[in-house]
Amino acid sequence: MPGTALPRPSRTARQAAGPLRHSRRDLRFGLTAIRELRRCTRGAAAIEFAVLTTVLVLLALGAVDFGRIGLEKAQLTQVARAGVQYGVQSQTSAYDTDGMVQAARADAADADGLIDITARSYCSCAGEGEVVCTISCADGNYAPLFVEVTAQDEVEMYFTYPGVSSPVSVTSTSTMRVR
Repeated sequence: MPGTALPRPSRTARQAAGPLRHSRRDLRFGLTAIRELRRCTRGAAAIEFAVLTTVLVLLALGAVDFGRIGLEKAQLTQVARAGVQYGVQSQTSAYDTDGMVQAARADAADADGLIDITARSYCSCAGEGEVVCTISCADGNYAPLFVEVTAQDEVEMYFTYPGVSSPVSVTSTSTMRVR
């Protein structure tokens, strides 16, 4: 019949036509649903707590690992100082490098020899660097005698970090003047 409008397809027919065919009402409903989701705050605190807790736990674990490095550095510094203190007792003990190493090991309670400890004695003049201990410096005085003890150990990291190799080598050197 001429002049009569075709019937409008039903909603199920429009939905069956695929996702490309939407009415304005469907689009408004979708935008309204998105706005509602953006305003909804239920569960937001739980999500924030989960994210924040994860970050704080990772920071705490990193602090423990790097704190162990600082603790090892402090212990090695004490070990090196103990060796140097033995060496500065007299000129005889200044040349006793084995005695300095043994004093350092005794302070570290390192009977197994796991810590690498080296000791040396040397003479040095200002502006001239290391010199033979039997000569005089440019100012006419004998070259000052020094003892130096170096303690080195490695700290195994609990976790891997970008840019940080494991184990981390920690070294401490202590130097004192004997005369």
